Amino acid sequence: FKYPHLYMETLIYRYTVCILLHIFTTSIMAIGLMRQFDVVKKNKGKFALENITPYIVIAASIHGSYNFLALLLSARPQHF
Repeated sequence: FKYPHLYMETLIYRYTVCILLHIFTTSIMAIGLMRQFDVVKKNKGKFALENITPYIVIAASIHGSYNFLALLLSARPQHF
């Protein structure tokens, strides 16, 4: 690698920030699913995707915002 220090920085970043982002957004989805399954179990009803849509939107918005920020930051000039 031409810049080995950047490789290590990227590796550390991806194994901290990116993993935490995915844990957080997956947890939001899991909460929505658990609540919906609880409703289904208690009421003996059918699973309704529209009940977990807010959780999907929140998780996707957080992840999309992170991706957009990463895109903006990667577009700025790099100084080595």
